[in-house]
Amino acid sequence: MTSIMSAKKRRLSSSFKRDSSILASPLLSEFSNSFVENMMSNDEKSGDEEPLSLVQSLRLRMDEMERESDKRQKAMADLPHMKRFKTKMKRRQLKQILHDMADDEVEDRKKSNKKRKRASKFLVMTSLEKSMRETVVAVVDQLGGYEIRKEVDHDTTHVVSAGKRRTVNVLKAILSGCWLLSVEWVLKSLEKGFWLKEEPFELVEDFPVAKQLREERSASPSYCQYQCKLLADIGPIFVSPCTSPPPQDIAKLIKLSGGAVSGTARRASVCIGKITAKTDGVQVSETWLLDCITQQTVLPFDEYQEKRNS
Repeated sequence: MTSIMSAKKRRLSSSFKRDSSILASPLLSEFSNSFVENMMSNDEKSGDEEPLSLVQSLRLRMDEMERESDKRQKAMADLPHMKRFKTKMKRRQLKQILHDMADDEVEDRKKSNKKRKRASKFLVMTSLEKSMRETVVAVVDQLGGYEIRKEVDHDTTHVVSAGKRRTVNVLKAILSGCWLLSVEWVLKSLEKGFWLKEEPFELVEDFPVAKQLREERSASPSYCQYQCKLLADIGPIFVSPCTSPPPQDIAKLIKLSGGAVSGTARRASVCIGKITAKTDGVQVSETWLLDCITQQTVLPFDEYQEKRNS
């Protein structure tokens, strides 16, 4: 029996020498020591049965350890703190996405601001439906060169209108010497891919005086400081608090026409709208002013006089 045990020990020792490369890991080396002890114990019980080779036993054990490791990782993933960790990771990723989106938005704003700085022309829309306004905005954004504004101001260059309506912006455009154009100018420019010449699209049939004042403004030494002189010799004009268009718009039109606005009816030469205060001035309706602007002449008061309120 003793000789049989010695022979098996020699076989095991030679097997370890052949598989020394596998036992390089400290973990496997420790496993090999326990393996020898188990083999010796099993030999005493099993007699002459041929044992598994070291490599086979190691592979079986490593497969078992790998399965146990997978189970542990799965169990850890289900732990509350691991779920919180995953949630934090998702939040971080979401924050990063939002941060990147914000950076893109800032970059777009910078590009938009640069485009605005380059814009030397300013466009106002009037009498357009919502869908058409959106179209004009899209075309301006695509072709560039213009900045869209809500109301006609001293530096407005173009006003786009859809019809014959005598809106406040149309009247301001006439008095300011702006290009008063049909919306077809925008649509045809979109088809060509660049801004077309304005002359063919001027609303000369509806507002013939617009071209006259535009040419005067173009010939003026200071383009942005052009001033119409239509009402320069009329004297102070008082505006009733109840007018249509609103009194602030009426007052603006008077100033653009070269007139002076009076704060009291008593000192006014002309009173626009219905008033109750005593005055020696002529009392006329708002239509008088609007007609004067579209015809570019000071019309007689007779047809526009308002009845005095007692």
